[in-house]
Amino acid sequence: MDAVLAFQRNEQKPVRIFLSEHRWGKPNTLPVTEEEATLMASVGDDSKTCVPATFMFVPGMPVVVTTNISPGLKLVNGAKYTALEVIPDTKRFPGYQLAANIILHFGPPAGIILSSESTKKFEFDGIPPGTILLTPTSTQIPIEKKRRVKKRPWQRHNVSRRGLPCTAAFACTEYKIQGETLLQIALELRGTGTKLNTKTGQLEPRKCDPYSLYVQLSRCKSLDGIILLSKARVEDIVGNKIPQEMLDGEARLEQLCVGTLNEARLSLLHPSAQYERQHS
Repeated sequence: MDAVLAFQRNEQKPVRIFLSEHRWGKPNTLPVTEEEATLMASVGDDSKTCVPATFMFVPGMPVVVTTNISPGLKLVNGAKYTALEVIPDTKRFPGYQLAANIILHFGPPAGIILSSESTKKFEFDGIPPGTILLTPTSTQIPIEKKRRVKKRPWQRHNVSRRGLPCTAAFACTEYKIQGETLLQIALELRGTGTKLNTKTGQLEPRKCDPYSLYVQLSRCKSLDGIILLSKARVEDIVGNKIPQEMLDGEARLEQLCVGTLNEARLSLLHPSAQYERQHS
């Protein structure tokens, strides 16, 4: 959110804020409290919830799609685009002018027009050439039943959320940028979650995962293009190796891969022997 507002100030363009639509399901006997509604509005998008609770739009901002929509058109999870224009659903969710350059909508837009290298040759009726239209979708946020430690212990209703399946792409996880090469990148070499520092008595980020460390540091063409958001810590870099059990697992998978390939070659060379082995 801060990045979107900073982009808006830098570009001197208006910002539209769209609140996703929530529908409350079972159990119908329990009333929806103000607390539950407020906390649900703070639940963002993740691997299971592809629609963010709030989408802020500034023309020209980068966005990333959060679910597979149309693989044939490369409109898939993790695909990055430039958001050119948004189409407000003015009949259902009119805009309210909060300030000279801030407009609030109590619901999702009708669609958003995106462009990228992959859309240059696209031509669809009703939208500019070289663009693609992304429309709202619905995602389910069920009550957590089987987890010992619930992320949303306050949730008492199953919820259906409707909104745009995309989010601002000023910052992405290392998972989203695998395979990419960037000229400049700002990194946060920290692990997920926190731990208690017994010396200082304060909570601090956990050690950076070795796989995450590799992906982050290998995305940029040169060290000059890397900016660290936080001071580098010794434990995040020095001696940060892949655990032995993971190495053993990778070696085991490699052995299974070799065995599978050998069996495939034998079946091609001697199909009758393969048939007899399977039916013996």
